[in-house]
Amino acid sequence: MLAQCADAYHFYTLGGYQDKFPDMRVCFAHGGQLSQMNLGRRIQGYDGRPDLFDGMEHPRKAVGHKNIFFDTLVHDTGSFKLLVENQGASQVVMGLDDPYPLGEMESDQQSSYPGKILDLAIDRGIITQKESDAMWSDNVLQWLHSDNNIVKDTGKIIYASMFVNGAEINLYNFKDGSGDIGFYDLKGKSIVKSLMKTPINGARLSSSYGMRKHPILGYNKMHRGTDFAAPSGTPIMASGAGKITRARW
Repeated sequence: MLAQCADAYHFYTLGGYQDKFPDMRVCFAHGGQLSQMNLGRRIQGYDGRPDLFDGMEHPRKAVGHKNIFFDTLVHDTGSFKLLVENQGASQVVMGLDDPYPLGEMESDQQSSYPGKILDLAIDRGIITQKESDAMWSDNVLQWLHSDNNIVKDTGKIIYASMFVNGAEINLYNFKDGSGDIGFYDLKGKSIVKSLMKTPINGARLSSSYGMRKHPILGYNKMHRGTDFAAPSGTPIMASGAGKITRARW
C-alpha cells in the first residue's frame, strides 16, 4: 500500500492536478510515507534530468500545497516528524486504523489508542498542542472545504458495507417512529457505540484491559475495561444521542 500511495502522489503531482483542479482536495493514506522519504530524490531527478519530465510540473510545487493532505497513520514519531517537516502541520489530518487491529504506532502491545502519536509528538517537541488540536478538527474541515470556506456537499449516506475480519457488515440509515435517524445492522442493532472508540481528544490510556494491581485493594485483579485520562475541562464527545442520568467522581 505504501508503494502504491507513493506512486499515486508522484504522478498526481507531476501532472499538477492540485492546481488544474483547484476545488479538488486529496488525502494520502499512511502519511504518503514513502513519498516523504523519496521527496529529495524526486527533486534531484527532476533537476538533474529535466529532459525526462517534459511538460510535467516540478515536485517542489506540490510540497505543502493547500489541496494535498496526509493522515497521521505512520506508526512512529520519526516518520511523523519527517511528514510535518516536509509538508507542514497544516496539511496533516488525524488518521485511524480502526476497525483493523494493526494499531496506531510503535508501543507496548495493546497500549496504543487513537491520537497517541500526536501526544508523543507533543512530548518530543515535534508539534504543539494547537497543531495537534487542528489535526483532529480544523485541518479536516479545511480538507472538506472549498476555497470559499463552504463545506462541500457530500450527500446523505443511506447504506454502507464494509468487511471486518473477513465478515461483511451492512449498515442502513433508518428513521424511527420518533423521528430520530441512525445507522443499524441487519438485525436492527444500532452501531453508534462502535463508531467512537475514544470519546475524547488528546486522551492518554491510563489503564488498559487485562491484569493489573488494583489501586485501592492492592492486589492483582482483572481489569475488564479501558480507562482514559485527560486534563480537566476536556470535552467528551458522543457518537449518538443520549441522556445523562448520573454524573459523579
